[in-house]
Amino acid sequence: MTTSKKLAAKPSPKLNSALIDRLSWYVKQGVKPIDAACLLDINSKTFYRWRKLGREAKTAANLYAVLHNTIESAESQFKSTAIAVISKAGRGVPRYKLNNKNELILDSKGNPVQIGWQQAPDWRAIAWLLERKYQEFRLTSDISNINANTKNINNLNVVNVELNADTRKKLRDILENNSKAASIASIPAKDTR
Repeated sequence: MTTSKKLAAKPSPKLNSALIDRLSWYVKQGVKPIDAACLLDINSKTFYRWRKLGREAKTAANLYAVLHNTIESAESQFKSTAIAVISKAGRGVPRYKLNNKNELILDSKGNPVQIGWQQAPDWRAIAWLLERKYQEFRLTSDISNINANTKNINNLNVVNVELNADTRKKLRDILENNSKAASIASIPAKDTR
């Protein structure tokens, strides 16, 4: 005689200020809130319910409201820290001239004298940040009328590009060999050297 027993789910820990602090610490490190909850053995349904109760709470003193507000704050702190790191990479870290007492040497205008870089500026970091933060800096593709499943390249519009004979030949070879395109004749044979 066998009895079938349902496996009981591991109960989630009870919500308390120590648990909120631990969740907050993970989120400040960049862990998504639901992943932080899983790391602390909190069931996802329980966590989402807690967050919902926190959003709907009437008073900020409610423990669920504290959870919600603390998680929101931790996410904002992580974003701020990450943006600062990216921005610092974009600006670079200068190296300044120091005297024997390890003090900054200033120029005639009172500015520190820069002698190089500890970390050179990287424009790609700022470009990445601009692309994600501002719509006008996002890359857009203007190839919406090209069907990736077709082998016809007649609809491909190349603007302001002049190719020399060698480059055109290489392009034809690539297109013929890789995409087996049927309409290569549209590439002009004019030499622009």
